[in-house]
Amino acid sequence: MWLISVVSGRSGPERVRLVVLGVALALVFFGQPLWIPPLVPFLILLGYSRRRLVDFAFVGAATVVAGLLIRAIGAGADYWSPPVPSAFDLMHGILDLPRRVWIHFTGFYYYDAVIPPPLFTKIAAGLWCGLLLAAIGAPFVVRGRHRPVLAACAAAVATSLALATVSTGAGFMPRYLLPLAGFVVTSQAIVIADFWRRGGDARRLASLVVALVVLAGAGAAPEFGTVSLASAPRERPVAEEAAIRALIDELTRRGVRYVYTLDPTLQWILTFQSGERILCRWRDPRDRYPAYPKAVDAALLGGRPVALVGDVAEAAAMRHVLPRAGAADLPLITIADRYFAILDPSPTLLRGLGFDINGLTPHDGAR
Repeated sequence: MWLISVVSGRSGPERVRLVVLGVALALVFFGQPLWIPPLVPFLILLGYSRRRLVDFAFVGAATVVAGLLIRAIGAGADYWSPPVPSAFDLMHGILDLPRRVWIHFTGFYYYDAVIPPPLFTKIAAGLWCGLLLAAIGAPFVVRGRHRPVLAACAAAVATSLALATVSTGAGFMPRYLLPLAGFVVTSQAIVIADFWRRGGDARRLASLVVALVVLAGAGAAPEFGTVSLASAPRERPVAEEAAIRALIDELTRRGVRYVYTLDPTLQWILTFQSGERILCRWRDPRDRYPAYPKAVDAALLGGRPVALVGDVAEAAAMRHVLPRAGAADLPLITIADRYFAILDPSPTLLRGLGFDINGLTPHDGAR
């Protein structure tokens, strides 16, 4: 958006920035394709403001070349591709849209699990929802040279909201709306600056909006700092950092360097907090970095020490699963009243829990 705004405001060739813009578009596409459609209004604005066909040739060529290079660099790395648009439920999405936007602006969520927000966070989220509506109506209020940019922002907001109604049905993840705030901020910064220049009541209104957003944000910041997003929300008797360190120490003491986790983000926390001394994987056999799942599976099939780790809240359910998987003799260890670990789980147990193991076919038995 910054590159588009800079290029749109100039009349010169701007070839370097156009090439960088094309590379940025390729990176956005490979990072999250859902974020490309809201950028289309800004690209249209670029074409409208400059009216140079050669500009789109530079952007298009840079996007294609950068995309091919990214594909070439990643060749052979079979990365996980999340099935974002896999479940369509348009009517549910439309009816659920206000809730989705509200949750997104609170920031109090973990995947699709909602954490009840405190007071100031609710106030801040309400203000941002109001600013979102103002962003949609801004092109009809503000006149002058900024109107095309405000129209592009409004179209980007509308596109993001439309995608939020159809992308994943009931399993919508609020994080898919992350670019929405950028469009709202861009629009409302222009509107507030315009109102400030008008003076009088318009300036007082702009001052009031800024003051409310700043005060609500200042109150919400410490509230957000009290919430751990390390795994599914629940009351925690032990501080997250201390619990993770205790888990790492226990696994290290038992000689375990390869771990299967029941929580999708715990795999990254353990891996990075241990300095990659412990490598972890979740259920998908590829995930974001395929080398980790392959290393963990190789350790399992090679007979090296491995462990299955999860939130202690899931321990009771696991005690019922173990006998059904023929693993009743496996000890279940509790660490810091926060996590549990099962040492040397079998491939049969892991596959029964949904882990797809590299090197095993669906017909392979336990090894």
